Amino acid sequence: SVKVLNDSGQGTTADIAEGIRWAAQYGVRIMNFSFGSPFSGLSILNFDDPVQKAAIQYAHDQGVLMVAAAGNDNVNAVSYPTKYDQVMGVGAIDPTTGLRASFSNYKDGLDLTAPGTDMFGDSFGVGNIPIGSGTSFASPLVAGVAGLLWSEQPTLSRDEVRDRLHSSTKDLLTTGWDEQTGFGSVDAAGALRVAAFRVASGKDVIGFPNPFRALAGGNMTIRPPQDVGAMTIRLYSLDGRLLRTLTGTNEVQWDGKTSGGQTVAAGIYLFQASATNMKDEGRLTVVDW
Repeated sequence: SVKVLNDSGQGTTADIAEGIRWAAQYGVRIMNFSFGSPFSGLSILNFDDPVQKAAIQYAHDQGVLMVAAAGNDNVNAVSYPTKYDQVMGVGAIDPTTGLRASFSNYKDGLDLTAPGTDMFGDSFGVGNIPIGSGTSFASPLVAGVAGLLWSEQPTLSRDEVRDRLHSSTKDLLTTGWDEQTGFGSVDAAGALRVAAFRVASGKDVIGFPNPFRALAGGNMTIRPPQDVGAMTIRLYSLDGRLLRTLTGTNEVQWDGKTSGGQTVAAGIYLFQASATNMKDEGRLTVVDW
């Protein structure tokens, strides 16, 4: 961690800029900003400081992914530095409702959301109970998932990681971006599947029947909702082992067996589907009853 605020949680944009530059110079790939300029009735645009802006641009030019808390003012604008285009803005949701937390800033500059209510931290609050709420709890979760993505695929660029965080979110309200929750809630498991399969765009490929009774004989059909021509399906175990590769036109048939002819055990299996102008991934369930 890089300390840019004092013991009271206050500091200057010059302090923040110095910390950002120092971290970028030492090769940091992900930065989380669990702070922001407060909304005090003045325009949030007043906090667009050129020194901080220049440091943000410097880190961006070094390929750094910057993630920041949207702010806790319940206003329709995120705070700086979240407001910069180079920074991913993260709002807070209440996991019990799946909706935007009442305090979380929203609308322009909001990329996605993460849990941010009743979160465990170190000692603070009434009676030193280590539970708190805020977008400062949400943004580190997104930064952490970004770290998992890079550990899975170290050669990904910053923009590829950012795109995969967007594409793997769980929609909470409408499909795609909305002003309350951005692209949706961060999904660590979904993001890792996207990274592992290098999925660019989905076509809702499904398998049916699903679950599939492999021991009962017959086949599972795997296909997208529309014709795509020649397609390839790669089946994986949950630990990433390639079990079988199938090919077909518009669909493939799977008999529940590996490439070695062994019937798979009951469990969850992953698939990667690819065809011209189509990539997708999903899960298949095999049962033994």
